[in-house]
Formats: sequence, structure tokens, C-alpha cells
Amino acid sequence: MNTDQAYRILDYSVVPEKREDRIKLIQIMGYTKLRGGNLLPDCHDQQLLRVAERLFKKAGNTVHAELNAQLRGIRDEEDLIQYHAFLCDIFNIPEELRDTVTISELEDELQK
Repeated sequence: MNTDQAYRILDYSVVPEKREDRIKLIQIMGYTKLRGGNLLPDCHDQQLLRVAERLFKKAGNTVHAELNAQLRGIRDEEDLIQYHAFLCDIFNIPEELRDTVTISELEDELQK
């Protein structure tokens, strides 16, 4: 399941009560048939409910994982910014010149 599909499924906010809406939710995944080979409209209500619930839960997990990955990226970026500022402080680089030096250049200076 990709994040677009997950968000579209979660747009329902809860597993739909109506049979037709459950079928539409399942179709977001591109399914036309379920296990056993039955077309979606021919499936039993319980089977549609179980599949819709499973997809809804999987969509929640997918979105949660994506948000966590984005949060980790933001934290990594913030850590790099702080590390760069720390290195600039060590070498007493004025604020207006800090954008002109990279972390690698500053680390090279530390090695000398």
C-alpha cells in the first residue's frame, strides 16, 4: 500500500458501515476480487467487513510510518544545523560567514 492509497482509505475516518462504501474502500487498492475468486459485489458482508478493517488498519500503520520517517528527517536536519553551529562556535566564525563554510571543511580543520 502506498501513502496515497493509505490517505484515501483514511479519508473515510472509520470503517464504513454501508456495504457499497466498504466496496469502494477496498477498490482503492485496485481489488476487483477477493480470496476465493468472488467479485467484490458477490462477497459476503462479513468478508467485506474483515477486508475493509484490515485495510483500514494497514493504512493507519502506513501513514504512521511515513510521518515517523519525516519526523526523523526533520530531527536529522536540526541535528546537522546544531552541529554546524557548534563547529562554527569552536572556530569563532562570525554569524554572517557561517553559510560560507561546510561541516566537512570545519571537520577537516579539526583534524589538523
